[in-house]
Amino acid sequence: MSSPLPSRGLWGKYEVRDNGGYHVTNCFVLRPERDATALAALIHYAALTPNAELAADLEAWIEKINR
Repeated sequence: MSSPLPSRGLWGKYEVRDNGGYHVTNCFVLRPERDATALAALIHYAALTPNAELAADLEAWIEKINR
């Protein structure tokens, strides 16, 4: 596991765009492959989302990370 992220709160590191190329605001990027807290958030999100297809995709991603 890599070293912890800097303790500076939310800050603009990435420019996020949707599939159409439009800039997306009010979001942040999680790296669950590198950050145990992000992985925990992903697991929790997969468990709580009402979207079954999204949950299945997230659970497959989580399984891949945990290998």
